[in-house]
Amino acid sequence: MSQLGFGNSFGFIGKDYALVATDCAVPRSIITMKSYDDKIQKVADQTLFCLSGDVGDRKNFGEFIGRNLKWYEMRNGRKLDNDGIANFTRSTLAQSIRRNPYMVGVIQAGYEETSGPCMYWFDYFGTMSTPKATAQGLCQYFLLSLFDRHWKAGMSLEEGLTLVELCIEQLSKRYVISLQSFIVKIVDKNGVRQINLNKQVKLEQTKIDMDAPKTATGIPTALKQ
Repeated sequence: MSQLGFGNSFGFIGKDYALVATDCAVPRSIITMKSYDDKIQKVADQTLFCLSGDVGDRKNFGEFIGRNLKWYEMRNGRKLDNDGIANFTRSTLAQSIRRNPYMVGVIQAGYEETSGPCMYWFDYFGTMSTPKATAQGLCQYFLLSLFDRHWKAGMSLEEGLTLVELCIEQLSKRYVISLQSFIVKIVDKNGVRQINLNKQVKLEQTKIDMDAPKTATGIPTALKQ
């Protein structure tokens, strides 16, 4: 499977910030090649790219967008806003499909002084959407339902970090792949910064009561807490 599937990135918009998080593992087939890799790149003063996909494409695409934004600023004397960055990113992905495709998924998180936080989602075909909460990779199967239930508009930073911890806890418990570390970054009016969660998830172990009533297959139907 491509690393597009193994990537586990998610993000959402809060009251006055946009947050993105991703796992730090670099897998190759059934092997973890690297345990810590920062997959979130700063491409502008108030814009983050949370990238999933093959390592080479992630690094190359993020640097390509960042350098072109800097070149645009030097040539025109002004910066692109987040909407302009999103459209440039979408067109770059779409134009590369038939030449040399970038096998990357992107969650763009940004902040504008006039409109506040914003978020954009891209797949490697160049499809773009503007969700309030989203995910990339196989973690979508677990996290989108959590967002449907627990995300709400105008979440404070404390509420947002609680939701992040809930997402990481669910992935640690339910995902077949061991995800040992995550990195979390936010962008707001003050710029970009990293959040340290320092959270270790421990799975609860329950003891089976062998005296409990059993099913036809002989499996106890009750667990002793």
